[in-house]
Amino acid sequence: MKKGKILIQCFGIFIGLLAILWLFMILSASIPNSFLKKNMVKSALTIARTDAFANCEGDNLSGIADNYADSIWLNVAWYMGKGNPCFSSMDTKYYDGEDKGERAGLYLAVTEENQEANTDYTRYWHGTAAVIRIFHLFTDLNGIRMIGFVVTLGLAAAVMILLIRDGKDWAAICFFLSLCIIKIWNVRLSMEYQPAFIIGFLMCILYLLFEKKGDECLILLSVMGGTLITFFDFLTTETVVILLPLILVVAVRGIEHRIGSFNKSMASIIVQGMGWLGAYVTTVLTKWFLASLLTGTNKFESALNSASERISGNNPGTGELGFLMQKLAAPAANLSVLFGGSERLSGLSFILGILFLGLFVAISLGTLRFGNKENRTATKILIILGSIIIVRYLVLNNHSYIHAFFTYRGMMSMVMALFFIILLNSSAMTNHLLIGHERINK
Repeated sequence: MKKGKILIQCFGIFIGLLAILWLFMILSASIPNSFLKKNMVKSALTIARTDAFANCEGDNLSGIADNYADSIWLNVAWYMGKGNPCFSSMDTKYYDGEDKGERAGLYLAVTEENQEANTDYTRYWHGTAAVIRIFHLFTDLNGIRMIGFVVTLGLAAAVMILLIRDGKDWAAICFFLSLCIIKIWNVRLSMEYQPAFIIGFLMCILYLLFEKKGDECLILLSVMGGTLITFFDFLTTETVVILLPLILVVAVRGIEHRIGSFNKSMASIIVQGMGWLGAYVTTVLTKWFLASLLTGTNKFESALNSASERISGNNPGTGELGFLMQKLAAPAANLSVLFGGSERLSGLSFILGILFLGLFVAISLGTLRFGNKENRTATKILIILGSIIIVRYLVLNNHSYIHAFFTYRGMMSMVMALFFIILLNSSAMTNHLLIGHERINK
């Protein structure tokens, strides 16, 4: 009966939230484009005057501003305002400029009324495009990027404040250091980078606030997170929405010695993960179904073709490598970018990335053998959660390799898990090292 009740609640949250979000898109699409045009032209000019992938941090790939993706966001947002709002909110499309490219296409789209959209993009919900339309009533691209950045930092600060309020100062420091290592400040460079972290940090706050009410509550939050990230994100760092909150909850419960048994805790986390993944996939399928129904066109075929390319497409520059090495190139590239790589698979940054991965494995094994026995369950779970991002890179292999300049930020989950593993086992590991040192001296 209890399981049935949770399923009904999950279904209710999913349907209710998605209905609200679609209504939001329809209302946003109802805003006349004439109200947005002045600021849209400013945004289009900003995009047109910059490189598609402008490097704002020397040669580091982590400092790339993805103006190409933002031009698509803006283009989609503009065409949402054309036609019936109910249909245009689902028939996601834009004008690619034909031989002039997406950035020039954006400018032509907003300045020449007769330009018809010629590129289908219904594989995503593009909920952020609805937000973009509203913000363009009073600001342009640069203003939206700054607002998103401030909101991101504000939510991250709120997570740390909650941890400090509950006496988890060191946990707050671990969270802060994780933000620094992935260079969270670089999300200011593109609208594309911001929704995942805004939603991710919001979910961290909600998980911390409600985790003592029971795991049933966390399952409902996971469904909410899966729905929100699919609606607003552009397939960037979607895993932070589920992994960061789970890692925080496990760490907090480990610190307070209320983690419970491994089997029970892991079973709950699996259910939460399934709730998030189920909501994620169902939200995507719902978009494809509604878009097909409203437009009379089969949107599943093009969307599935795109998904196939994201998974198994050829990674540029790895043609000489074997199948296994091509697969491993994606996680290797993300590790390289994490440590300041100017290229995906070369240089000192690549070596540092591999050393970091080795450090994660070594510390994980060391804490399982010599760490705090009271925190062994939490440590095991953190090791598992910290490793999942590598699975993401392997599954979405082509996407993770090509877009390593922003997908690398998903490594925050592994970095944070490592910090919390060290935090939970620091006293036991220190004592073990001291005892070993004393034995050597004797």
